Amino acid sequence: MISNQVLQKDIIADLKALVALTALLKAAADIKEDQYQGTTYGYPAVRVALARQAPYRIPEQCDHMTLTFSIRVYSEQESSKEADTVMGVIADRYHRHFFTGTGWKGWINREAVVSAALWAEKLWRSEAFFRVNVYPSTATP
Repeated sequence: MISNQVLQKDIIADLKALVALTALLKAAADIKEDQYQGTTYGYPAVRVALARQAPYRIPEQCDHMTLTFSIRVYSEQESSKEADTVMGVIADRYHRHFFTGTGWKGWINREAVVSAALWAEKLWRSEAFFRVNVYPSTATP
């Protein structure tokens, strides 16, 4: 099993390397884990939230896992346009995406489920949900 911390760190690094995304943000540092509770951040903000990691149902592939995670975009603008624009870049990146991480590989096995931005607590929030098949980089998919 690949550590959740490793998976989350690698997904964040992948997003930070996406120039089309970072061009829409004040800084790549505005892409963080969802649990971030610091005081220094800007909007729009991108957050990665892992939901769960569970083994495949195939006994021969006990080192293969299914990871579900979401990416949230927060914006302070008066309109939802900024949040939806940023989310569009993320959804395009992860449509049928193949990952290579620290000791793992994976592919998104279902298309993203992307919500339109919703107004909540003085912020717009758009969210996309992903399911990724994850396996050690030394294993056969």
